Parts: sequence; structure tokens; C-alpha cells
Amino acid sequence: MWRPLPLASFSLDAALFGTHVGHWHWVNLILHLASALFVGLLASHFLRSLLCSVFAGATFLVNPWSAEITLWLVGRFDAWASAGVACALWAAARQQGFDRWLALYAVAAVVAFLSKESAMLLPALTLFLVLVDCRPGVHSSLGANGRSQFTWRLWMGNVASRWPLVGLALGLLLLYLVVRHAVLGTISANAYGASSATLTDFVQWSERLGRHGAQFWLSVAQHSLAAFTIATLGVVLLFVGLERCRSDGSARAGLLTCGVFGALQFTGFFVGSALHLDAASVWSDGARLYYPAVLGMALFAAGLAFAAMQSNTRAQKETTVRYSIVFAGMVILIGALAVSQNAVNQRWSAAAVERDQSLRAIAAELRQIPSEHFALVMLADSMGAVPLFRNTQGAAIIEAHSQNQARETPLSHMVAMLPQQIDEWYGLAQTDIVPKIAARVGAPLRPTRYYCKEVGLPNLKYLGDWQATDLETWRAQWHLALQTHCPSLKL
Repeated sequence: MWRPLPLASFSLDAALFGTHVGHWHWVNLILHLASALFVGLLASHFLRSLLCSVFAGATFLVNPWSAEITLWLVGRFDAWASAGVACALWAAARQQGFDRWLALYAVAAVVAFLSKESAMLLPALTLFLVLVDCRPGVHSSLGANGRSQFTWRLWMGNVASRWPLVGLALGLLLLYLVVRHAVLGTISANAYGASSATLTDFVQWSERLGRHGAQFWLSVAQHSLAAFTIATLGVVLLFVGLERCRSDGSARAGLLTCGVFGALQFTGFFVGSALHLDAASVWSDGARLYYPAVLGMALFAAGLAFAAMQSNTRAQKETTVRYSIVFAGMVILIGALAVSQNAVNQRWSAAAVERDQSLRAIAAELRQIPSEHFALVMLADSMGAVPLFRNTQGAAIIEAHSQNQARETPLSHMVAMLPQQIDEWYGLAQTDIVPKIAARVGAPLRPTRYYCKEVGLPNLKYLGDWQATDLETWRAQWHLALQTHCPSLKL
């Protein structure tokens, strides 16, 4: 993967804040707030409604998929990319020729491209925006009867009238692909090693997309029946709103633009994820991958609220009642999202407590390991849907060592592994790896003590030691030991 901007921001965090990682999370939070602001500004530009724009920003802000962005530092990649995409789309909506908004679009697009591969969808989203933007004063897309008219001639006219924007979007994408190929030797956006479907393999692509769609809606229905119901009835409300504001061409065009573009934006990112993931990760630790799609969800929700507020009558009492009902619905939905997000936050908080407990347990055991021994401890990869020591097992030993300065170097007497590394460590145990890791005189050739950390317990569990005679025996010994002492760790 090539994501220079977030990595540079991590380096800046290290220089400014050192190991105080709480400050690092503030950067993620600021980026999340910036994305919510741009979403609200985009909705306001489409709908000309302060209430609906605040609703769109709030929907984005408290969506449960955003928790992973602020609570897990690797969410920085998605945070930068989404902030860049949201800002670029807001600038695109306001652009009229060679103006400051075109310059802002260029800067925001570069930020997005330098942050994550998902930004490659930005040119397509920009084109979608140009095609569906039917507000008066932007394009001549309203007929004499004040109603939006979508035709091929109109679409081509929209693209022709916004050619600086469309050309810039495509040019930046081409430049990004050229640079990406020069750096990585490929333009593939598959950074997760999944078996990517290709557009040429229509059967595989359709099957994967259908599976993801089914998993997504079933998961949403399982975790939030209210959200599933709202999404199902959303299209109906949208068309009801279009019909009710048919006499107001500007309102109709804004609603149509916001609703259609929101749906297209969500669909674009969802399809992009489906092409590169073997299974949907709606409520797992991969939820951040759908974070950019929340922008489309928020715009669509704002469009629904705007539709619900429309009325064919001008009676003050009915209008007041309608607005009150819609406002109450907004509050209830935001409250429901906030409760769901808080539940996710609680799971991350519990994982943080478990991680701190594990570090104390490792530090305590490090003090007791005799010099002639070298320990291998198995830690949990995740705690439920929250990553615990994934990709950080080495850092865990180093951090625990900082609490115990009695040893020569952080890895002089112990190293950690995850359950999925069992085969890898069997191979390492055949190569007299310990002296290379421990870097001390008197270190054994291979691990001599084995431990595991059971989730929820305060201490490491000593498992004994055994020789890695063959892979099958090695697995069987670990399996039996974990079943007895650390049943939460699954090989």
C-alpha cells in the first residue's frame, strides 16, 4: 500500500506527542469532525435547509461505523481520505468554471489520493454529482414546468458545462495511478490480500456483490431493526417528497440531487468494498472500510428529512405539526445512532482495559524468567470485534518492558505471537531463532517456556515447554494447552 500523508502525520504525532497516544487519537477525532462539517455543508448546498444540514452532519458524526475511526489509530487512513473526499465534493458542488472552488477541489483530491486507495472512487463520484445536479442556477436542467428533466442530452450538457472539474478529476486520477505504479509497480487497490473479483469476471463479481448485499442488510436488520426499517422506507419517502414539492422546482431539484447522489455515493463505496473483501465486515473490526459510505447515508437521510417536511398545503398549523414530527424523528434517529455508537465505544473501552492488564501481566512475568530461558507467549488477536494485539504483539513486549527495566533489551527474554502465527513459529523454532531475537549471551537456541494470556484473567498462564518435533505434534500440544488454560484463544 502507498499512503504517504497519514504516515507523515503519524511521524509528526511521534515528534510532537511521543508515546502519549491519547494525543494521537485527537488527530483522528479532528479529521472525523472535519468530515462531518463538510457533509453538513454539502447537504446545506443541496437542500438550502439548516435543519437538514445539521441532521446530515450529526448522522455522519454519531454513526456506529465511525467509532473505529477515532478509537483505532489505523483509522487515520480512512479519516484523511474521507475528509479529503467530502471537502472535494463540497467544492465540486460549488464550482463554476476556473474559480477558487476548483482549486480547493484539487487540494482536497490530492489529500484523499495520498491517504488511501478508496479515494480512487472520487472521480466517479464527481461525475455522478455533475450528472445528477439539477438545481437551478447551476445547469439548465429544469424544464418549463419547473420539473427536473434527466435526459442523455442534459447529462452530456452538464458534463460539457463542467469540463474543467471533470477534466481535473480524471487528470488527478491518471497522475495518481502513474505515481502509484512508479512507487509500487502496480496500480492494484487491493491492500488486504483478499481474492479480488474483477469486472471482467461478471459471474464472480455478481456473486460476491450479492453476498455482500445480503450480509449487509441481514446484519443491519439484526443489530438495528429501526435502521433497517428506515432504509427500506427511505426510497418511498423520497419519492413522496418529490411529488409534494413538484410545484417548487428548486426544492424538488435539490431533494433529487441530494437523495440520488447520496444513494450513488453509498453504492459506489459499498461496491468498491465488495470487490476487495471476501465477506462483509459490517460490525467487525473492518467496519472502518465502510466509513466513506456513511457520507452517502447521511446525505440520503437528510434528503428523506427534507422530503418529509414538504407539504402541498400552506396551512400554518399543518406545517408546524409536520415540522415538529420530522424534528422529533431526527432526534430519535440521532439518539438511536448515538446509543449504537456508544455500545461500540464500550467494547473498545473493555479491550483497552484488557490490553493494559495484559501488559502488566507480561511485565510481571519478565521479572521472573531465569536468564537461561526464553519465553514465547500467545496473546489474543482480538476481543470480540475489537482488535487487541493484531500487528502489535512485538510492541506489546516492548511496552511491557518499559514498565520493567530489569532486563537488558525489550526482547531479551520473551517474544509474543498470535494464534494465527502458530505455523510460522513452528518454522522459526527449527532455525535456532532465539539468539537472533534476544541478542544476549547465554540465550537458548529455541524457546524454552510457553505462556498464554486468557482474556479477563490478571496473569499469564504457564504452559510448560515442548520441542517442535513436527508441525502436527506442535499444533496438538498448543491446542491441548490452550484448551486447558486459555480457552478464549482459538488456533
